[in-house]
Amino acid sequence: MATGCQSLISTGSRSGAVIGIPWNRGSSKARFVPSRRGRCKGPGAMACSICGTLTTMIDIRLVEHFVLLMTHGSLTRAEAESGVPKATLSRQIARLEAELGMPLFVRTPRRMVPTEAAQTYLLHCRQVLADLGAGLDQARVAVQNLAEGLSGDLRVLTSNYFSTSFVCQVLKTFAERHPQVSCHLDLAGDGLQDLPEGVDCYVCTHLPRHPHLVTKRLGRLAYGLFASPRYLRQHGLPAQPDELKRHRSIWLDSPGTTPVWSLMSREGACEVPLTQPTTTNDPWVQKTFALDGFGIALLPDYFCRPELETGALLPVLPDWRPRPMPVYGVYPKQRAVGKKLAALLEVMTDCFARIDTLQVYAGRRR
Repeated sequence: MATGCQSLISTGSRSGAVIGIPWNRGSSKARFVPSRRGRCKGPGAMACSICGTLTTMIDIRLVEHFVLLMTHGSLTRAEAESGVPKATLSRQIARLEAELGMPLFVRTPRRMVPTEAAQTYLLHCRQVLADLGAGLDQARVAVQNLAEGLSGDLRVLTSNYFSTSFVCQVLKTFAERHPQVSCHLDLAGDGLQDLPEGVDCYVCTHLPRHPHLVTKRLGRLAYGLFASPRYLRQHGLPAQPDELKRHRSIWLDSPGTTPVWSLMSREGACEVPLTQPTTTNDPWVQKTFALDGFGIALLPDYFCRPELETGALLPVLPDWRPRPMPVYGVYPKQRAVGKKLAALLEVMTDCFARIDTLQVYAGRRR
């Protein structure tokens, strides 16, 4: 049984049809209907069908504009971010304060300072907006899933490592199975903290640290050391990890990394610091440097399989390897897993199980 008065958020109050969302989650039996106590005392007055308590409706736009202002700290920045004029934002905030019955900001000639009430209200508003977005997203997926087949757009993001060598093959397989879906592939670095708007899935080795993302581990990549026959003829084949220090190396550079090879074998573990390595931030360039005899490179096994088969690259110290690297498919948490995304994750898992057979672009022996 609902007790007392609950605040509601309205998804639209000007059309006459008002939808209420309970502010605090009480009994699932609570239902809200237009007030039968005569004329409404305000634009959003409602009465609970169980307890009869007169309840205030709050327009969702007021809440969105309040969160916008709190997020950006000033009317000027909020206007620049959203395109909503400062005057409109100011009126909306004043209206929200009137409906709540208490000030949310202390106004000075230069700025609007949030009150303690504003900070508390912000926590609840963000949760309500997140719940509303998740609910609408689930509703969208439910409607889309009513269709017998899959259609529309599928947007995948990945790093250079996996673009042509893995994800292209995944999307090729996916498109063959689901020809009504338009596939889109974009490249990004491997250190994203969040996903751009509209991306369905991100294939990566370093997980974004954002709470609204879900990760599915596709598998683990084995790495090894490789060099060209020409380089090894000129500089010799190392027999022990200590001998790597006198060899030229090729390092895949990325922010926050230190040029050190951490290797393991049945004999133990060791770290090999690289002195003046040739560096690049592109794995294809790194492999090309190795093919051209620049030195020894640490690369994924599957990435070098075609060159190993042709003899363009040779393994170096094959018993010494780093830890396998996990590979993930990452997608937004509040996005319900619809048929398209579920089908993509299934194809990715299947393809990763045979990733050694997917790489077809081979460099020539030098």
